[in-house]
Amino acid sequence: MRARHRELRHRLGAGAEPGEARRIFDRFAEAGGTFLDSAEGYQFGESEELTGKLISADRDHFVLATKFTLGAAPQPDISRTGNSRRNMVASVEAILKRLGTDYIDLLWVHFPERAHSYGGTPARTRRPGERR
Repeated sequence: MRARHRELRHRLGAGAEPGEARRIFDRFAEAGGTFLDSAEGYQFGESEELTGKLISADRDHFVLATKFTLGAAPQPDISRTGNSRRNMVASVEAILKRLGTDYIDLLWVHFPERAHSYGGTPARTRRPGERR
């Protein structure tokens, strides 16, 4: 399958001011761009907040990818980072809130974690209250 998506990535660091980000995003969308990639750690979550605002008028038009592992806090601690199920679920809940949406099209592990012997991130997660 061949996909034709243009990609706009948020960069690590200070990033663009909101007005400039809007101009960049508008040009990206006008050129046919549909795939947006962010991460909870980019600008400590601010990237996702801005991305959510930029796509809010036409959310279903865009493919939204984001990543978790490092957390969004400036000083993340061991209980809020990594690829465990616990951190993945907590990260997704926080990511959805920052993006102002109820779904993510693609969730990536930002950095592979070699500390667990079970083989990586769980393939399926349960919703709160859901039984196996």
